[in-house]
Amino acid sequence: MKKIIFACNSSQEEGLGHFIRCFNIATSLHNLNPYLEIYFDGKYCFFALSKIKNHNFNLLNTDSKNWIYKESVVIFDSYLHTQEKIDEFSSKSLFSIKIDDFNLYDLSNVDCIINFRADAQYEKYNSAKNLLGLSYYPAPLGLVNLRKKNITEFKNKKVKDIKRFLVFIGGNDKNNNAKRIIEELDKTISGKEFLWVTKKIEKKEIFLSKNTLQILTLQRDISSILNNVDAVICGGGLMKYDSGFSLLPCGSISQTIDQEIDSKICDSKNLICNFGMHNEITNNHLKESIMKFLDNSYQIKLKQAQVEEYYTDSNNILAKEIISFCQ
Repeated sequence: MKKIIFACNSSQEEGLGHFIRCFNIATSLHNLNPYLEIYFDGKYCFFALSKIKNHNFNLLNTDSKNWIYKESVVIFDSYLHTQEKIDEFSSKSLFSIKIDDFNLYDLSNVDCIINFRADAQYEKYNSAKNLLGLSYYPAPLGLVNLRKKNITEFKNKKVKDIKRFLVFIGGNDKNNNAKRIIEELDKTISGKEFLWVTKKIEKKEIFLSKNTLQILTLQRDISSILNNVDAVICGGGLMKYDSGFSLLPCGSISQTIDQEIDSKICDSKNLICNFGMHNEITNNHLKESIMKFLDNSYQIKLKQAQVEEYYTDSNNILAKEIISFCQ
């Protein structure tokens, strides 16, 4: 049996994060075993569909869904999966694997849990097998060499001047915090370049006096951008983990309460600088957070923690565990 199904979505309601982490796992699996049959089952935006097509993964046909599920490892990932849906996946698949974040359900019928978040190894799950903590982080393969390069540079010279900032709050930046951050950075520093990744590519009403701004649409491979920046300010989702893995200092603005809980844990471990909840950040708090984030000694503290807490081979470690179900 060499079939793996990823049951996830990319939508306005769920965002891209669930799909992206499933996609990262899929590429790692394919890298280890190119003969695996990998399927995606869900509703996907054009961006997600282009990534699936570009890597020659399969979209699951409705007519063949039931029998393929019965002989497949099913990896499912969504905040919208209820207890009923979780039990359904567990019962209709050969082996079931849930990508989990907050341990809110009875998962005793699930064969394996993946929770790669910081300190997840201290969670108590009642599933048969648990893969918990940053040692199982599904980092994009394109970031592995970046991590190695940045670790070498950090060990040789701890202080690195930040020349290019990536600002990517995500598609649900309801309070327009990306614009606020860029404008506040422009008041504080000069001679830098800001890369603003946004779903909307029309001209923004933002004018800088001391720095330059480049507006980019969503990229098929975010690794190409991370390879060309020195620091990141993002929403509270997956990007803060990609940044930390890459040894890029990261400031985070949470879009949900659950993200804020996770961001506080990451902040306490010096993996990120937590700016707070997107709808609670005052101008003074934003200014103070940016000043803290830009401090050289704080940047060193972040990078040191990122060296120690993340595992360069974590995506490969995770993929090998999943493939063990396919023997």
